[in-house]
Amino acid sequence: MRVHDLAVVGGLLAATLPALSPAVAQEAADIYKDRCLACHGETGKGDTPVGTALHSPDFSDAKRMTRIADARLTEVIIKGSKNMPGFGSLLTPAEVHALVVYIRSLSQPKPPS
Repeated sequence: MRVHDLAVVGGLLAATLPALSPAVAQEAADIYKDRCLACHGETGKGDTPVGTALHSPDFSDAKRMTRIADARLTEVIIKGSKNMPGFGSLLTPAEVHALVVYIRSLSQPKPPS
């Protein structure tokens, strides 16, 4: 890992994934909206009615997200977990990678408008 692949997130040092092109970032946002939003919510807090009932994790919590490896996020997206179906047969590896980057972005500070 190169030094510039590290960032401080929520007070912890974390590896950063490569940035997505605008087109791929939009595709990832669309996938999230289509497949994830109902449970995980627009901001990733998991605070939708379904997400609350299923105890969806809070993707906006930077401290929590730094403790979850990209490989684990990838595995859960592909295979599913307790209350979440797997999407491995529906998404390409590139889409899964883009979705991991998108989910990571939900815990990043938002630039001022």
